[in-house]
Parts: sequence; structure tokens; C-alpha cells
Amino acid sequence: MWFGRRTRGDGDPAAIARATLEAFRDRSDAADEELIDGLRAAGVPHAERAVALLPIAFGRLLLDGLVTLPATFFDGDREVAFADEPLYVAAAQLARTQRQPADIDPIALRSAEVRAVNQALHAGSQPETLVLAPLRMAFA
Repeated sequence: MWFGRRTRGDGDPAAIARATLEAFRDRSDAADEELIDGLRAAGVPHAERAVALLPIAFGRLLLDGLVTLPATFFDGDREVAFADEPLYVAAAQLARTQRQPADIDPIALRSAEVRAVNQALHAGSQPETLVLAPLRMAFA
């Protein structure tokens, strides 16, 4: 169990992504705030950012080629390219190593992008017509 386990607080994006993945798997029913609190207690830096970005990275595995995805997001008022966000890049690399839908789907389905696409598809939209707008997030 990841709660209570101390990790290196060096800020390595790959280590943060792995710790966050473990947290999501151990506590799949937990709210984001609970996951963030547990990661912080375990000494994982950038917990809020990791809990937000990991589902996006996993969700984009499902959405890639299905809809048009933005290359950027907003961190407050600052537009950031996903490719320039080290934690997102590490999360996306980690997501690509997962082999089974059961390893991807529970985390991907937490993504706001995946939820929005699911709603649009259920409302009758065609996937090839969907163009997602950049997400707007605010990290502490």
C-alpha cells in the first residue's frame, strides 16, 4: 500500500508518475483530494499536478486517433504545451507501457477529456467531428 510509504522527494517526473499510478491502483475509489493527501504524506512532490495529469495521459491513449486533441493546456493563465510538461511526458510514457485495458481504463476514465467525449458520443456526435479545447487547470 502506498499510503505511509516514504518516497524520494527529488522531483523526478518518472518516479512521481509511478507513485501516482500505484496510488490510483491501490485506491481506485478514492477522490482526487484523498489521493493528493496520501501522495503528499508519502513524500511525493507535485502530487496535485500528478493526480490531474496522469488521467489525462492515460485518457489520451484511448482518444488518440478518435478525436482531435489539443497540444496545449492552460495552467492558470499560462498556456503550456503537453510536450513541455515533464510530468505529463513521464505519465504518457508510463501509460504506453501498460498492456491491458484493465491497466489503462480505470485511470483513463477519470480524465475530463474522456468524460466529455463519452458524453458527446452518447448524445449522438460522431468522433471524427469532435475537436477538444485546451483544458484549464490551476495548480498550487
